[in-house]
Amino acid sequence: MEELQKKVFKTIKENKLIKKGDKIVLGVSGGPDSMCMLDVLIHLKVELKFEIVVAHINHLIREEANQDELYVRGFCQKKQLEFYSKSIDVKKIAHT
Repeated sequence: MEELQKKVFKTIKENKLIKKGDKIVLGVSGGPDSMCMLDVLIHLKVELKFEIVVAHINHLIREEANQDELYVRGFCQKKQLEFYSKSIDVKKIAHT
């Protein structure tokens, strides 16, 4: 187990953050931080015996937003993870 995985595992166990049988929803943007979080938890889910569901919000702000959504969707398909996505035009909401 890598050092980061060990630290996350220890924190989860010490603070009883995830219990056997839990289904956790992770908000994943496609950026390096959220992809790292997802990767670490994928590696820990077998040992801790929990399920992962991935949620992605496409904010439609940046030109790359659609590519981010496709990247996360494809990653989840490869890892056989449940994936949900919602597109929200944040600019339109902010101006109402």
